[in-house]
Amino acid sequence: MLLGCAGGFSFALMELPLAWLLGAMSVCLIATFCGLSLYKPGSIVLSMRAILGVAIGSAFSPEINERLGDLSHSLLFLLPYCLLTGLIGYAFFRTVAKFDRPTAYYAAMPGGFQDMVAFGEEAGAKIQPLALVHATRIIFLVFTLPFLVRWIEGLETENAGLHHWPDFESLIILFLCGGLGWGLAKLLRISGSAIVGPMVVSGLAHYLGWVEATPPKAFIDLAQLIIGVHIGCQYQGMRVKEMASVIFISFGYLLILGILTAAFVGLVFIFAEADPVAALLAFSPGGQAEMNLIAFAMDIDVTYVALHHLIRMVLVIVGAQLIFKLIKRFA
Repeated sequence: MLLGCAGGFSFALMELPLAWLLGAMSVCLIATFCGLSLYKPGSIVLSMRAILGVAIGSAFSPEINERLGDLSHSLLFLLPYCLLTGLIGYAFFRTVAKFDRPTAYYAAMPGGFQDMVAFGEEAGAKIQPLALVHATRIIFLVFTLPFLVRWIEGLETENAGLHHWPDFESLIILFLCGGLGWGLAKLLRISGSAIVGPMVVSGLAHYLGWVEATPPKAFIDLAQLIIGVHIGCQYQGMRVKEMASVIFISFGYLLILGILTAAFVGLVFIFAEADPVAALLAFSPGGQAEMNLIAFAMDIDVTYVALHHLIRMVLVIVGAQLIFKLIKRFA
């Protein structure tokens, strides 16, 4: 945490985008590669994701009714995007990386890190290369996208609306949204319950007009810091020589993902008239929490980005296991 704070503070002084997230992540990554023994933050990471879920839900105001048509047109592109990403990625990892079938399949799925590793382990995949592929994908996208977005748009690096603390009543409602949402989603065994539950409950509360406030900036900065430390420790315990070849292969896969994502961003821009920067974040196959955090912190159509990642997560989690069973049966 001290390393993360030092990194976040340094990046903030340099006025870099998402300073607390990227600074903490960068310093912890460097420390890991230098051989320092670091431990990932425990359940506190889930609490930070709950804060983020509440913040994302605050973007779901009643004005969303006016956008349902445009949003639905863009969401139609998600299914072919997920299918193409998975099929091309599976072929790449089987032929180029020579991964076995379950490892190649779950390495190619554009889902969350924990979910894909858990599904892969259950299917008999090799955990270390699988985890390396997904960690490299998420770290690369989290680090590059804020700079790319700021270069394209010249956007501010933080949401100006977060500087004001909400009144006490609004703050209590926000905390209740987080706690109740997380608890209900966990009870229903929803994947990503720490972020999805609070996001849905907060979204309903804001949509119905029960609350208009968002979590204060201090909370969002704290969430960035701890999530950044958590991502920066993903390579802990792995030797650099053992990682080199898998990371190299992962960058080849990232090139494929980049081409596919750019193509679909172009399609939704042409046919769904979506903002290309919002579409870039919405179709980028990073972690749901991380991509939503970038959208929220940089004030980029959070509703649009959050909906796309929520639907993508559902498609991948539900579809991944069904399609893998078909592959095992007929391949």
